[in-house]
Amino acid sequence: MAVFGKLGLLLLAAVLSFGAQAQAFPSKPIRFIVDYPAGGISDILARQVGQKLSESWNVPVVVDNRPGANGIIAYTAIAKAAPDGYTIGFASTPLALNPSLHKDLTFDTRKDIAPLALVAQTPNVLIANPMLGVKSLKDLSAAANSRPKGLDYASVGIGSSPHLSAEMLKQAIALKATHVPYNGSGPALVDLLSGRIDFMFVNLPSALPHIRSGKVVALGVADDRRSSLLPDTPTMIEAGVPDFISIGWYGVVGPGGMPQELVRRYSAEINRILKLPDVRAKIESLGAEPGALDASQFADFIDKDTQRWAKAVRDTHVTVSN
Repeated sequence: MAVFGKLGLLLLAAVLSFGAQAQAFPSKPIRFIVDYPAGGISDILARQVGQKLSESWNVPVVVDNRPGANGIIAYTAIAKAAPDGYTIGFASTPLALNPSLHKDLTFDTRKDIAPLALVAQTPNVLIANPMLGVKSLKDLSAAANSRPKGLDYASVGIGSSPHLSAEMLKQAIALKATHVPYNGSGPALVDLLSGRIDFMFVNLPSALPHIRSGKVVALGVADDRRSSLLPDTPTMIEAGVPDFISIGWYGVVGPGGMPQELVRRYSAEINRILKLPDVRAKIESLGAEPGALDASQFADFIDKDTQRWAKAVRDTHVTVSN
């Protein structure tokens, strides 16, 4: 009887100890791995969320930029981190794209990454150089057909969502166009603005200043509804391409296997942060829409986006070098 009594006391002590640790979280700095370099949209949003988490939980949140390989370097580090809540990460659209493009990933996106909260989303937008003289998708198609070699389009890199979007468009409307890949939106936009490139898809925040200044023409927004920032620009669906959706998104994730209590705590706190007026204003100033999904909803969102891009990769036969 005494033996069982001692065993019971030990078990009770272990439970109480675990409960105390959970209550004490966080008690040390949190590492926040970000998938793109300092200064980009991922970095800006991650630092905004990280600062608010630090203020709320009274511990440092240290941003750790791990750019490269279309986010794979960062996502691998997140997937292999201890699932104790002290390492989280910032992920974006490539997390859903990479499984279809890279067959040698060393982690399973669904099992090894824990979605916590969607921070923001924004559509890709089809833009053209004004010197091309087009005002609509119909005009773009006519311009391409009028040239023996068609048009040249830029992308921010092979296998990126803007690249796949353009290939999807080529297939949908038999558009004659040649791909010219760039290393990021900056150099691609430079050549588009100069007239060396005819058109491209790009994330709305990158294009918005140039659209507003009249330096590029917006032909279509790749979402199922018009953007409040471009109310006069039709969706690609309205422009005549059924079911054409290409959305960029940004969110907070953790390593797979995180305790559900920590998942719920992160999800609730980040969604509280996203409702703060200064945070919403910052996200909207970037041309994005604040997220409003809990962890479970965000997981479903990523699954659907992964399936959407898997179909796009199959249909367009886009491949990348591993």
